[in-house]
Amino acid sequence: MNLFFSSNKFFLFLFYSPLKIGFLFFVIFALHYKSQSYTVFELDSITKNYKYNGQYEDAIDFNMDVLKRYKKNKDYRGIAAANINIGNLLASINEYSRSLDHLNIAKKELTKINDPILYSKLYNEYGRDYFLLRLFKQSNEKLNESIKYSLNVTDRKLRMHLLYHNYLWKWSNFDELNEIDSLYKIQSSLLKLNPEPLAYIKIAKRFMRQQKELDSAEYYLKKSNKILTLINRFPLHHKAQALMSFGQLYYIKKDYESALNYYLSSLTISRKIKRQEYIMHIYKEMSKIYEVLDDKQNSHDYYEKYSFLNDSINDKEKVALYSIVDELGDKKEENKLYFFIVVLVIIVILYIGYKIRENKKNKNTLLPNTSFENIELKRIHEYRSYSEIIKMAEDGSPFFLSSFKKLYPDFHEKLKFYCSDLTEHDIKFCTYLRLNLDSKQILQYENITLRAIETKKYRLKKKLGLSSDVKLSTWILEL
Repeated sequence: MNLFFSSNKFFLFLFYSPLKIGFLFFVIFALHYKSQSYTVFELDSITKNYKYNGQYEDAIDFNMDVLKRYKKNKDYRGIAAANINIGNLLASINEYSRSLDHLNIAKKELTKINDPILYSKLYNEYGRDYFLLRLFKQSNEKLNESIKYSLNVTDRKLRMHLLYHNYLWKWSNFDELNEIDSLYKIQSSLLKLNPEPLAYIKIAKRFMRQQKELDSAEYYLKKSNKILTLINRFPLHHKAQALMSFGQLYYIKKDYESALNYYLSSLTISRKIKRQEYIMHIYKEMSKIYEVLDDKQNSHDYYEKYSFLNDSINDKEKVALYSIVDELGDKKEENKLYFFIVVLVIIVILYIGYKIRENKKNKNTLLPNTSFENIELKRIHEYRSYSEIIKMAEDGSPFFLSSFKKLYPDFHEKLKFYCSDLTEHDIKFCTYLRLNLDSKQILQYENITLRAIETKKYRLKKKLGLSSDVKLSTWILEL
C-alpha cells in the first residue's frame, strides 16, 4: 500500500510539474554532457564560445577538465590542443608565466605527433605572449615559425585564418619597432586575406598616433564597428578595442565628453571579460581627460586605479620574463656570454618599461617630427633615378611609366588587385600621386585644368571602391 501510494505520488508529481520534468531531463543531459569526450574541433568550438562572452576563467576550467580525460586516454593531440588553449586564455588575463608553462607542455607533447595546425597555433601563442611582454623581435621569430607551419596546412580556409592572425601580431611588432617598410608590406598581405575589425582598428590607430588624417581614422573605425555590429562571431574584446579607439579619436579631437562616453562603454565590456590591460589603459586615459576638464578629484582617482593595476600587471610580466631568461639560459648553457647578454637585455627592458609606466604622459614612439609623407619622400629621394623620373614626367616621356616600375615594381599589381579595368591614363595619374606630386604639378605635366584633376580623382575613387571620406592621395601612398 505504501509502495503504491509512493508510486502514485511520484506520478502526480510528474503529471502536475512539467517544469520539474524539464529540469530533470536537463540534469540528466548535463551529466552526460559533462562526462563525454571531446574532439579537438569540439574543444576549440566550445572554448571559442566561452571567449566570445569573455568567460575566460570558465573556459580555463573547462579545458582543465577535458585535459584530464585526454591524459587518461593518452591522447597527445588533445593534450597539446588543451594546453595551447589554456595558454591563450591565461595570457588574456595577464597570467603570462603560467601561460608559457602550458605552451611549453604543449610543445613537448607535439614532439610525439606531426600536426602542422597545432604547431602553427602553438608558435602563434608564443608570439602573442612575447609581444605582450614587449619582446618584439623574439615575438617575430616565433611568428615566423608559426607561418612556416601554417603554409603546410592543406585546408585553404584554415590556412588563411592562421596566416591572418600571424600577420596581425607581426604588424603590431613592426609598429612598436618603427619598422615602417615591413609594416606596410605586412599590412598589404593582411588586407588581401579576409580583413577583420582588428585590422581596420590598427590602421585607424596609426593615423591617430600621427595625429593627422583623422577623417581617415574615423572612416576605418566606423568600418570596423559596422562589421562588429552586423556579424556576431567576434569576441567581446574586439568591441572593447573599437570603443577604446573611438575614445582616443575624440580625445585628439578635443571632444572630451564623447571620449569619456566611449571609454566608459569600453570599460563596461572590459570589466565583464576581465581584460586587465584594457581596464588599466582606460583608467589612464580617463585620468588624462579629467585633468584637461580640471576635475582634479576624478583625475587623481582614476590615476590611482591605473597605478595599482599597472603594478599588478608589471609584477606578472617580471615573473614571465625571468622564466624566459631561464629557458634561454638552459638552451645556451655552453655559451655563458650569450646568457649574460640576455639577462642584461631583459633587465634593461624592465627598467625602460618601468620608467615609461611611471610617466603619466604618453610617450610618442614614432620618430620625432617625422610624418608618413616625409618617410615616403625620403625613400624616393634615396633612389638614384628619382630626378630622372620627375624629368620624364615634365617632358611627357614615353618611358616615364616603365622607369617608375623600377622604383615601385609592385605598385601596378596592387592597383589592379583593387580594380582590374584601370586605363593606362588612370595608372599614370595614380603614379603622379604615388610620387607625391601636388595638383599644381600634375596640372602642368598633363596640361589640364584643376577641375579636371578633381573630376579624375572622384572617378578613380569610384573605380577603386573608396568611400568619399577617404583621401585618395593618402590611400595611394599607403598602397
